Amino acid sequence: EVEETIDPLLVDYEIELDDALIARAAKIDSLQEELKEAMTRMDYDAGLRAQDQIMAARTRVRAIQDAWIDRLADAIPTEYATEFRSRALAEAYPRAFRQNIVPKMFDKMRDCANLSNDQIDEFNMVEDQFDVDMTNLEMEIVASIRTNQPAEARRRVERLIEQKRTGKRERTAGPTDELLAKKKDLIEQTKNRINGMLTPEQNAECMKGLRTITRDGKKVPHEGRS
Repeated sequence: EVEETIDPLLVDYEIELDDALIARAAKIDSLQEELKEAMTRMDYDAGLRAQDQIMAARTRVRAIQDAWIDRLADAIPTEYATEFRSRALAEAYPRAFRQNIVPKMFDKMRDCANLSNDQIDEFNMVEDQFDVDMTNLEMEIVASIRTNQPAEARRRVERLIEQKRTGKRERTAGPTDELLAKKKDLIEQTKNRINGMLTPEQNAECMKGLRTITRDGKKVPHEGRS
């Protein structure tokens, strides 16, 4: 019954998305020569206009994907809708939902046998608060990307133009960057709270085998409190 409902919707989604993807590719192809000429002539205004057209085509693709996430989630049973929406958003917005070590630390503590009742109560409180704060923050990041990405793309080009003119390189954080920094702070604060709940002996036992994934994809041992 669910498949009978979903299959026609998936067909409609694929058709609408394919049309938008084809239009985006055609727009990018049609503007490549214009962009090259604009940069050669140092006609930055023409380059920015072309960049705005490309971003408009990309934004249309994203808008279609976002609309269909909601539409498909509404069409499937409630018990599956939340997980579907979460996975779809994580795939569409990897910057917002980049994995971190804290959930793995919670899993390790849940399996740890030598915690006191007070530690368990504190652990449950910290986990519940982290889940709420992280969910809210990730959805703020999604909203910021949707709202600010077109303007941020233009600002990046404008910074490059200014760099060529002045020889100075400047990096200004945008609204999404600020939210990503808040997410990083939340992760660090929660890691510290978890480590602070444990004695050095408990940390060595409970967090055994835990690895932190660095930005370059390498896994290094998790450093707890000593």
